[in-house]
Order: sequence, then structure tokens, then C-alpha cells
Amino acid sequence: MIPIVNSPVTAPVRRALGPVAVGLVLVGFALPTAADDTRAAPADLSGLPATVRLGLGRAAEVYPEPLVGVTWREVKPMNEGDRPHYQLSGTNGRDRAVELEITSAGRIIEVEEFGIPLDEVPEAVLEAAKARLPFANPDWQAAIYQAGKLRPVAYTLGGLDEIGNETEVTVSADGQTILN
Repeated sequence: MIPIVNSPVTAPVRRALGPVAVGLVLVGFALPTAADDTRAAPADLSGLPATVRLGLGRAAEVYPEPLVGVTWREVKPMNEGDRPHYQLSGTNGRDRAVELEITSAGRIIEVEEFGIPLDEVPEAVLEAAKARLPFANPDWQAAIYQAGKLRPVAYTLGGLDEIGNETEVTVSADGQTILN
């Protein structure tokens, strides 16, 4: 650390920059961060059909790893075709983003957990992804849970390709099948 010397040269600079430094600190506290998004108010689930609310309770039991301590922040109705369903987004107890898709009848379609550390992705998945992606190390990973399985059935890895376009690949958990 360089000590600030109180000299005739540095004193006016410190006096002039003092308010600027205080302003920068205050602005820093006011700027939203990614962590602030996870602190949004929990979603009101009371307006969801009872079958969906029951399905959410079952989802927490069936998929304990990604849904432990989950707080749902957003609920979106997804009325695609003749099968309406809901997408819920939130944060789990490991402070990772999660998404859940559930039918209006309460059937869990899929749970995704984002922010999976690269060392939690099976080696077979990484090898399969490297063959498909134009970059060696992905920028982000997500685990996909389906069909009542306790472990992920697939992983999605994504990032920017060599020309800056977002790209991703989904690979089965055994690394045998590229799903997109």
C-alpha cells in the first residue's frame, strides 16, 4: 500500500477527489447485482391450481438435490398448444438458479439446475460436448432432471463460440447421446 502523504501537492487532490470517491462508493451500493435478483420477493403460488401446488410438493420430494431449500421467484404460464403448463424459476439452497416445468395436472416435466461446477459434470459428458462445441471449456453448465430420477439425466453446456455467438449442447448423462 502506498501511503498518502499530506503535502501541499496531494492535499488539494485529496480534497477534490474526496466527494468523488464517496459518490462512487454510494453508487456502488445502489447498483443492482446478480445476487440481488435472487433476493427478489418469493412468488405468490396461491393462484396456481391445486394440482400444480401438489405437484410442486412432490417435485421437492422426487428431486431433493436440485430443489432443496428452493424459493420460487417467478411463475410463467406456458400455454403452448393444447397442453398448458407452468414454468417456475427460483433459487435453491445452494444459491443456484433452478427452473421447473410442470403441467396443469401437476406432472413434473423437467427440473434444471444452473451453475453446476464443471467438476460435477461427468467426464463422458465433457468428452461428448468437446466433440460438438467449438470451444474446449464451456462458460456455463446445467443439470437436467427428468422421469423421477435422483441423478441428472442430461447436462447442457454452453458458451460463446469463436465468433462470439452463444452456443450450447445437451448431452445425456452417460455421454452417449447428443440431444440437440
